[in-house]
Amino acid sequence: MPIPTPLNGAVLVVSPHLDDAVLSCETLIGREAPLDVLTVCTARPAQPMVTEWDTLSGFQDSDEAMEVRLAEDDAALAGTPHRRHHLGLLDQQYLTAGRTPEDAATLTAWVDAWLREHEGGLVLLPTATGVLPDPPMPRRPLGVRAARRLARLGLRAGRSGIRLVREALSRGEAGAMPPATGEHAAPVGAGVNPDHRWVRDTLTDHLTDRLTRFGYYEDVPYGSARPGQDEMDGLVARHGFHVEAYAVPVDRVVKARRIGRYATQVAPLRFGPHGLDEPEGLPELERYWLTRPWEDALEIPGQLHHGHHPRS
Repeated sequence: MPIPTPLNGAVLVVSPHLDDAVLSCETLIGREAPLDVLTVCTARPAQPMVTEWDTLSGFQDSDEAMEVRLAEDDAALAGTPHRRHHLGLLDQQYLTAGRTPEDAATLTAWVDAWLREHEGGLVLLPTATGVLPDPPMPRRPLGVRAARRLARLGLRAGRSGIRLVREALSRGEAGAMPPATGEHAAPVGAGVNPDHRWVRDTLTDHLTDRLTRFGYYEDVPYGSARPGQDEMDGLVARHGFHVEAYAVPVDRVVKARRIGRYATQVAPLRFGPHGLDEPEGLPELERYWLTRPWEDALEIPGQLHHGHHPRS
């Protein structure tokens, strides 16, 4: 698929988690020219933790979750020319308190360093869209769910199963997960993810009013519940930057195959009759919004220019 000219060149995709860039940006991930992907939440807690999302994903604890998810990310991006970077912050689900100023400083400093090395480069952030449904509750204990998930892959449960999960990923077998059933399927509509919102707001505040090219991508699957344009309207109203919108057709077969590498995340992220590892479960278009904050300064005094212009 042709890539809009503004999405060519040096690009940094800021991915809150280990699957967001692939879920939302196949237009860019599928291109031949290398780009940079900065994944923010890649650290594991000092002591293993058990959380609801990891339970839904079939993991024993946070150690197992992070090890397998890192392996899934390796498999999903294997064969691409892209440079991957791990910021090393904790996922919100592992935090006992809120984000610290040090977290924000770590994120903004990394992006600033990238911008110094890539003059005129484009930084892409999540729109952080979505609604707030009640989270689903797992019915089976964690150990049972983890064992059953691994058994579906022909693997044994427990920490020793991690090596076999890696081997299955390398063979392309781990993507063949059965559909989600009613007992653990997520509710219709995807909730706003706090990590997405924090990444977006931290970097939007940091980059606005600077001569920096930055923009947003619509979060998949969260845009199925609430269009990213709704969030963009709010951002434009708050920050006053000019926005150009791009709707880009995507090869859903290729994208679904790549997403299938994130085998542990497909079922929890299923919000309809089809999974994200099925072409029918993906939107036909990926949506991007690029800001031009410096253009406001060029407007005739007293004339506002805060709109958006859809492009295809």
